[in-house]
Order: sequence, then structure tokens, then C-alpha cells
Amino acid sequence: MNTIYRILSVIKTIKGLSHYEDSSPLSVLESDVFYPGLDNQQTPLKVFDPNHPNGSILILYPGATIKGESHPKMITLARSLAINGVKVFLPRIPPLINLKLSKDILLWTVHFYKWIFNNFSEDNNKINIAGVSFGGVIVLKSCLDPFLAKNKPKSVLVFGTSYDARTTIEFMFNGKIIYNGRVIKIKPDPWSVIVMLHNYLNKIDIGYNTKRIEKALIYFIHEKYEKFDKAINNLDDFEKNLINDTIELNASNELNRIMDIIFNNCSNEIRLTIMFLLFMEKMIHYHPLLNQ
Repeated sequence: MNTIYRILSVIKTIKGLSHYEDSSPLSVLESDVFYPGLDNQQTPLKVFDPNHPNGSILILYPGATIKGESHPKMITLARSLAINGVKVFLPRIPPLINLKLSKDILLWTVHFYKWIFNNFSEDNNKINIAGVSFGGVIVLKSCLDPFLAKNKPKSVLVFGTSYDARTTIEFMFNGKIIYNGRVIKIKPDPWSVIVMLHNYLNKIDIGYNTKRIEKALIYFIHEKYEKFDKAINNLDDFEKNLINDTIELNASNELNRIMDIIFNNCSNEIRLTIMFLLFMEKMIHYHPLLNQ
């Protein structure tokens, strides 16, 4: 019976991903509320309550995006899981929405887990946690926190994430995956490189002033395309070429040179904040999120 239930749940979830991008299912109540942040500030939170809950809770951590908890794809995913009876929490993590890669992201991630644990699942922990993209990196890291180590989530799921800085940076450019000795190539998304330049370009010396490039990238990241176009028009050709190579993910010599400088000069900071995570398999259990 459990096997049949799981199969049906998977089918409903997949179907939901293609049906619930523009509208919420009638069987799920969506609400925009707040949770107390690190400094007790009111922080936005989306909650997806199924009409027939099965007792499971899922915390769905978003990636590094200015849309945060309001990202349409994350909302669609939350709806598609909630129709199976799972109560889904989609929190805003302020440093992530600001695209600032810092240790504060980990503090916020653990803080929200504690808040859910203390308010919704203290007696019988049925909390599942999931992270997408950079949110997945932090979810992995959070599993090493003493509180999560003691109060383990029921399951952990990460998607589109990484744990090693060097191989991740290589993948950002070439999209090469080696699995069981077989090489698989996909077209990587340029967003990772854009976020890396946004965070570290002002911290390195590449031989020329990058303030105008940084400003243009900020406009692009925040989808202020009119200002972005104006900023681009004021740039020299070599600056335009660098931004174009970044956005189009053309692995030019200059972009490769800059990324090498970032990795070599900022490696300690990168390790502390996003990569080279110690993975303790005994702390992380992969189970279907929809298990009762």
C-alpha cells in the first residue's frame, strides 16, 4: 500500500509542476505571513497548507535570487508537494535575496529550522528539509550544526547543488558531469558566474577599475534592464565584452582569468561561506519527502 501511495504521490507532484505555476490547487491554502528573524525582525514567509494534511512538514529553502520566496518556480514546487498532504514552508532568507554570499545565510537557515521545530514539531519531529541551488549548499552545511545534529530532520533533499569549490567552478563553465566513468555535458546556467562576480569582483585586483562593470551587473541582477542598457552604452568595448561573456557564459580568456583570480584570492572566504562543505553521511538520510 505504501508503494502505491508513493507512486501516486510522485505522479501528482509531476502533474502539479506543469499545472500550478499560475494558480493554486483548490486543495491547498496559501498564506503570506511572517516569522521572527535573527534580530526578531518580521521576515516574510509563505505557507502552503493542504486540506488533508498527512502530518509531514517540509521546509523549502530557495536559492540565491532576488525573488526569494516569491520565485514562481519555488511556489509551483511548493504547491505540487502540498497537494500530497505536506505542509510546506517557504521562507525568505534575507542574505540570499540580496545575493550576498556570507556566513549569515547559514545562521538564518539554522534559525528558521529551530523556529519550525520549536513551534510545529517539538514532540514528534516530522520535518523534512530541501534546498535548491545555493540553498542546497547551505542545507548540507546546516546538517552539521549541533542543533540539527541533535534534532535531525526526517529527510534531506538537495537539488542542483555542490560541495566542492574547484569542481563547481569548472562546472560553471563547461557543464561537464562525470558519472560512472561516463561524461555528460549540459549547458550550465550563467547565474552562478554572475553571482560570483557580483560578490567578489570588488575584492580583487584584475588590473583595471571594475566599478562600472559592477554597477551594470547590479542593474542586470535586479532586472532593471533600462538602466542596464544605459550603463552598457557608457562602457568601453572590453568592459562590454566581459559583461556579455558573463551573461552569455562565453568562457573567454578574460573571464577565465578573472574567475581564477577570484578563486585564488578569495578561496578562504569561498570555503567558509559556500563550498568545501564537510559531508557527514550519518547525519543525512534520503527518504521520500512524502512518507508519513
